[in-house]
Amino acid sequence: MKKLTTWLALVICAADLRAAPSSPPPPASQNLILAAPIRTWDEAVPLGNGLTGGLLWGEGNLVRLSLDRGDLWDERPHAEPGWWKKRTWKVGGDWDGPYNGVTPTKLPAGRLEITLNPSQQVKTFELNLATAEGWAHFTDSSKLEAFFSAASPVAALRIPGPEPKNISLIPAGAAKEAGDAGPRSGGAVSRLGYPPARPGQQGRAQWYVQEA
Repeated sequence: MKKLTTWLALVICAADLRAAPSSPPPPASQNLILAAPIRTWDEAVPLGNGLTGGLLWGEGNLVRLSLDRGDLWDERPHAEPGWWKKRTWKVGGDWDGPYNGVTPTKLPAGRLEITLNPSQQVKTFELNLATAEGWAHFTDSSKLEAFFSAASPVAALRIPGPEPKNISLIPAGAAKEAGDAGPRSGGAVSRLGYPPARPGQQGRAQWYVQEA
């Protein structure tokens, strides 16, 4: 079978965050290494440039990249005005109750799902601290590489081996993301009353527009 490398670029509106390093990069021995499978986003490898971020996770031949921006918020006040005045605060009390209101809340941006060739099975995930790259190591010793640029509004993934079976860009709230739980999970966008995202595709390019 012919081997090839697939390059996937995500164009994301982001700021120019270039900065010169002030100290030597961390050694490889300090890299974060997580065994697959990773089935929940909150256990994923974190990536980003300070404004735009991603979480690399997955299992088997499925790799997910959850997408986010630091400035995506619904800032409408809590449904119970003055809740902090009415509550009796004590150790062991319900500290999370007010936080679990629907608003104000962080809004997720969505996620990318890459279904690889069945011959490619994820073994471990790694965060390379020296280069700010996320890696998904496969059982055949190859690896997927993910990177969020600090100088351009782009995230890039390099996928070795056979062409992926499928690449899907999924809006937040279109379906409950695996591992999500609680009122601030991926379904928050639809619960807040926003209309469904408007997807688009031209050739191999995919996008969606979400009112918020």
